[in-house]
Amino acid sequence: MAGSRIRLEIVTPAAHAFDGEVDVVNAPGILGEFGVLPQHRPMLSATRSGVVTYRDGEREETLVIGPGFAEVEPDHVILLTDRCELASFIDIDDARRQFEELDAKYKGFSGDTKTSEFEELERDYQWAESALEGAKRVSK
Repeated sequence: MAGSRIRLEIVTPAAHAFDGEVDVVNAPGILGEFGVLPQHRPMLSATRSGVVTYRDGEREETLVIGPGFAEVEPDHVILLTDRCELASFIDIDDARRQFEELDAKYKGFSGDTKTSEFEELERDYQWAESALEGAKRVSK
């Protein structure tokens, strides 16, 4: 049936992290998670670090992405992001350790929050939080 699937592309500076036909996509927009089904209205959205899921038949896949942008068309979703990793490849113990280390640094940061140092810490913190969430989802 025409229009019953969506082409999903996830593009990083290094490569196409994913390119395939799927049934549904869920992604982390900066204003909240959004879902895309076939024939979705066109839209653009900034994305945050977070968990992306897609369903292909009965199979559901979970990925973790960094911040970026999403372009949605009725039959095509493109996620442009600085990084992407399959959640099943993330070691949950390493992710938990990294998150705890960055959580302590983030909560204890006493410098100027308008500096590149803080922006980098915040970006790393958000990635670690997302990686841990993705690892938890696939370990269930």
